[in-house]
Amino acid sequence: MVPLDAPQRDVPGHSFVIRDDRVVTVETTHAEMMVTDPRDVSLYVEKFDRFASVSRAADAMREQVEGIRDGFSRERETH
Repeated sequence: MVPLDAPQRDVPGHSFVIRDDRVVTVETTHAEMMVTDPRDVSLYVEKFDRFASVSRAADAMREQVEGIRDGFSRERETH
């Protein structure tokens, strides 16, 4: 999970799935395509790595999600 306040060095233009070091599936609004050129695959791996470098996982992610949940719960109680 990438927090909203994390420094953004990239933006997701569309979704993609890195299948392995040879294939990436790219999903756009109207189509899905398979990327197999090693240079193109590496672009998606690098994009993923940029997101991963500012993401939260495990306990840090759980704490943030719980904080968001608790904030919504408090908001519901006051309205």
